[in-house]
Amino acid sequence: MRILILGLAAASMPVSAAEQYDLDCEGQKTEQEGANPTAEAVNLSIDLKSMQYCYRPCSKVLPIDEVFADRIILRSYNHIERGVIISFHAQVNRKTGEYSYIVDQRAPSFKKSVTVALCSLKPFSGFPAVKF
Repeated sequence: MRILILGLAAASMPVSAAEQYDLDCEGQKTEQEGANPTAEAVNLSIDLKSMQYCYRPCSKVLPIDEVFADRIILRSYNHIERGVIISFHAQVNRKTGEYSYIVDQRAPSFKKSVTVALCSLKPFSGFPAVKF
């Protein structure tokens, strides 16, 4: 009985700030090599406990791919459709606070978009409520 009560108490404790937070990131986006970068703002809500994140205003909550001590891989995958090869990689460096997002199209023509931004930690604003 004592174990059950302790278990219920632990389950109802609030999640620590280190597991749920928002990131407001400011940086630059480069659409192609040699082009002038443009200012880019990225705002994220991250919940490491549920392994989910979203780009605010959070129209879609997505699963986090992997979490490491030094980085959070938000999304990383390759997509091949009709001969077009596209790689996506989005991550947050947990030590430096740097957010990076790379979209790399390799065939039939080469296109690359790179966003690099420095993030500041904000209180977790939550995800939209689910209706069903």
